[in-house]
Amino acid sequence: MRVSLLGPVAIQSTQETFAVRGERLCTLLALLASASPSIVSSTTLVGEIWPRRSPEKADNALHALMSRLRRDLDSACGAGFANSCVITGRPGYGLRLGENEVDSHLFDRLCAEARAVGGEAAVGLYERALFLWRGPALGGVSDSAWLRGVRARLEEGRLVAASEKINIQLALGLHVQVLSELQELTAVHPVHEDFSRQLMVALYRAGRQTEALMEYARIRRALRDGQGVEPSPPLRECLAAVLRHDIPSADSLLPVQAA
Repeated sequence: MRVSLLGPVAIQSTQETFAVRGERLCTLLALLASASPSIVSSTTLVGEIWPRRSPEKADNALHALMSRLRRDLDSACGAGFANSCVITGRPGYGLRLGENEVDSHLFDRLCAEARAVGGEAAVGLYERALFLWRGPALGGVSDSAWLRGVRARLEEGRLVAASEKINIQLALGLHVQVLSELQELTAVHPVHEDFSRQLMVALYRAGRQTEALMEYARIRRALRDGQGVEPSPPLRECLAAVLRHDIPSADSLLPVQAA
């Protein structure tokens, strides 16, 4: 069994994915899974699930929501599963889940392993980590301040992992293989300077210098129009390296962890 937070909140069994129905139930599961195996206080849970106005009998409402979560866990994973993983006690509730049973925890572990090993082995670990994503993190939850912070951390981690993976692939000479991915990433994240710089290097190394220069012009325009700033020094240095036909300098602008 795995709780999925890297996309719409869901419970994944060995055979299928069970959507969690209801914004408050999604929020409860996301709060408990993101904190697993720690207990979250009832006061915190109530404040995050009902951020604008708590119900009159908040403890009863939370207990009823926990009962629904227990039923969903049993339906997805087999009768009695909830008894083995739900922690009930002072000051609140928790889920006793292993590192591999919450996809966001597994994502963090795979990325940490990739950074530790470096090189070609790291590419495979990063790909496994990124494959866990099914859409924007924490889909279906309510307006929880806690989960907004969790979502921001996870989404930033996704971008960092993608960038670090591509750095290694470029260092391994796989510039042609990453071109399509980089073109998609720069389309979705038009002012992300790391992706733009990587795309410029990949295009240059593929013999497409003009397109590399066009990418610089595109992101410069996007940064000036959207944020009123000029490209950062690393991006300007990459432009200079491409203009000089200086491949080693272009490569040196892409930091790579040691194997």
